[in-house]
Amino acid sequence: NPALLRSMVFFRSMTNRQSKLQLLVIDPDRPDETTGELAPLMLLPHLLCQVINEPDEALQTLQVLVDEMHHRLKHETLRPTIVTLIDNVETLFITQPTAMQAALAELLQRGAEAGIHLVLATSWPTAEWLSSIMRANMPLRLVGQVRDEAEALAAAAVVGTEAELLLGEGDFLAVADGSQVHFQAAFIGNYDLHLTLETIHRNRPQPLLAQPLVLEEG
Repeated sequence: NPALLRSMVFFRSMTNRQSKLQLLVIDPDRPDETTGELAPLMLLPHLLCQVINEPDEALQTLQVLVDEMHHRLKHETLRPTIVTLIDNVETLFITQPTAMQAALAELLQRGAEAGIHLVLATSWPTAEWLSSIMRANMPLRLVGQVRDEAEALAAAAVVGTEAELLLGEGDFLAVADGSQVHFQAAFIGNYDLHLTLETIHRNRPQPLLAQPLVLEEG
C-alpha cells in the first residue's frame, strides 16, 4: 500500500535527523516519477538517491546495500540507520529472480544487525518469491485488505486473523510475535506532503553512507 508506505516514511523522517536515518525508496511499478505516489519522497533530505523505478537499478542498489552491510558488520557500526522501502516487490523478480532473491534474503537475515532494514510491500503474499528464509526473517507484518483466507494466512503467517474481512481504506492488522493489533493507518494527502517536503528541502545535507552509493550505467 503506497499510501501507508509514504505515511510511514514521512512521519519517521519528521522525528529523525538525517545523521540518524537514511532512506532508499524503490517503486518499480511506477516509472513516471511525477505521478507515482512515492515520488514526492524524493524531496526528503534523508534519501540517498532518487526514487528507483527500474528493476536492474533496484538489484544493483540492493547489492550495494549487501556490501554496506558486510562493511558495517566487519567494523561493528550501526549508524546511520538505513531503511529501504520497496513497493510492488514482486515486479523485481521478472528479470533476475535468483540474484534478487539472494540479495533480499541476505539483507533480511543479517541487515538488522548492521542497522539496515527492509520494508517490503506486495499485493501477492502467496507468491513463490517469498521463500521460507525470507518469510522467517519478517518479524513484523502489516496486513491490509486481502482476497481470501489463503492470502490472509500467507500475509499474516498466523491462523485465524480474519484479515480477509479488513475493509481497505487504511484498515490494517499488525502481527508480531504471535500477537495481533487491529489499527487504522494514518494518511497524509498530497497537499500537506508537498508543503512540508518543500520546506525541509531548502537546506538538504549530503548523504552519510559508510561507502558512497555509486550506480553504474549501462
